[in-house]
Amino acid sequence: MAAAAAPLFFFHSLFVECIRWCEQGLAVLPESDQRNPARLTLQSFLAASVMLTRGNSDEVRRAIEDALSLADALGDREYQTHLLVGLVFS
Repeated sequence: MAAAAAPLFFFHSLFVECIRWCEQGLAVLPESDQRNPARLTLQSFLAASVMLTRGNSDEVRRAIEDALSLADALGDREYQTHLLVGLVFS
């Protein structure tokens, strides 16, 4: 549910809510399930929301790099493109 809600919060500029839902969603995903599309969605929107609310930081860059690695593993070209743009600005 958190992965479905994250884009909605983000696109309505509810970044604090997006962060909260993404963090909660990531907390309940099993660590063994690293190649989960829901993890990619949550990690990506978390990174973008943190960047927009707290500014650029090493934390944001690591989050984007982690999400990009997952997008590469899943072969998700759309997320790769968005994350590469985010990486340029982080």
